[in-house]
Amino acid sequence: MVDPPAAAERTVLVTGATSGIGLHTAMGLAGRGMRVIVHGRTIASARRATAAIVGAVPGARLLSVAADFGSLAAVASLASQVRAVSGGSLHVLVNNAGLASGSARRSSDGFELTMAVNHLAPFLLTAALLPTLQANAPARVVTVASVAHAWARPRRGRIPLTDGPGGLRSYAHSKLANVLFTYALARRLQGSTTSATCLHPGAVRTRLGRRGSGGMGMGLLLLWPLALWPQTAARTSILLASDPTVEGISGAYYASGRAVRSSAASHDRQLQEWLWHASEQVTLPFLGAASDVG
Repeated sequence: MVDPPAAAERTVLVTGATSGIGLHTAMGLAGRGMRVIVHGRTIASARRATAAIVGAVPGARLLSVAADFGSLAAVASLASQVRAVSGGSLHVLVNNAGLASGSARRSSDGFELTMAVNHLAPFLLTAALLPTLQANAPARVVTVASVAHAWARPRRGRIPLTDGPGGLRSYAHSKLANVLFTYALARRLQGSTTSATCLHPGAVRTRLGRRGSGGMGMGLLLLWPLALWPQTAARTSILLASDPTVEGISGAYYASGRAVRSSAASHDRQLQEWLWHASEQVTLPFLGAASDVG
């Protein structure tokens, strides 16, 4: 096995790093000496986050990038931004950005917004950045899923990929997609020194967790007193992104800092492959020749 470079030599991109789990993940990784690329929906929000991180971690090495994950064209351009600001040096991608919408909404491309932000955007970003990650291997792709993936109910080996009902059902489907994607990616990375893992961070006290409405909002409200603070919930993301004890572990789902079994549906290989190819069909027009994922 190739020894991983020291933390000070490693660069990590954390998406959705301007608040909540993402901000504390970026802060924790900066505290471990990594160079952190902070992604926000706008460059102003990304720069505010970098200022907050420097306040907590003096001397932190930070870069700022921006893209709206509701636009696949913006996600594709984000990969170019990342390569440019990092000088082509990227060792870890943390797919953290997420959305919990209480009702059905549309992305700028016409897709159901929750699935677009939570699955299609990280699928596209990972495909675009995978050549860079592999060129800097050993490398890692870490995707923040949720225990909510177990609430999804695929029908006829399919999940609503581009036209979902919104609310809790779309959120659950998007989180199942995160886990399915991780397992399919890990299979494609076998024999390499690039790994793919995913995680459930725990119920978290974040703005995302308070924006639901209807049944979703009620469920989140009931869970709120039991929810973790973001700095605690970020621990598993930090572990998977940086800890040498998990180097080389791939195709695993983590919760509370340890590997656990995900839902039965997430282990359906046919569903994994259907999702992979359906996601490719949707995202490859935005990716063009930059993808080497197949």
